[in-house]
Amino acid sequence: MLAQPEVKFVSVNINQNNGCMHALLQKNNNTHILIVQEPCYYTIATVHSDNDPEGLKQKNIPHNNMWDTHLPKHGSDNTCKVTIYTKKMLLRMHTVRLRYDHPLASLTLMVMDITNANNMTLHIINTYHVVPSQGHGLHYLISHSLDKTVPTLLIRDLNTHDL
Repeated sequence: MLAQPEVKFVSVNINQNNGCMHALLQKNNNTHILIVQEPCYYTIATVHSDNDPEGLKQKNIPHNNMWDTHLPKHGSDNTCKVTIYTKKMLLRMHTVRLRYDHPLASLTLMVMDITNANNMTLHIINTYHVVPSQGHGLHYLISHSLDKTVPTLLIRDLNTHDL
């Protein structure tokens, strides 16, 4: 069996800071997977038409030619609270699959599978906790049973400072 190259992760709550996000994408040479909470998700263009002169705002996250971007399934009026960037060179030895069909998938939680050449898979769960006015909104996560046969990396910003 061939030795697998190590995969390096960085997790950060970017607090919607566009400049900081661009700097991370440009300078993070040793990172393969960048897991982000509160990405800078902003209007990049407005599409105008005769039927809609005000236009429809097109939102997205910062892009960089060294990285692939992954967002949760969302509509044009939604705001994504999580994203994952994967370095394009990671695809030489790994398969990346975003799990839109996972029961936990939402605007605040995404699940990604990384599979290496030996067919070993790692689940990455990236979640951001939007604190409700009372209590917490983590019941979905606490009550979910993870697959015990698949290694899972849970990355989160639980905002427990607001509870």
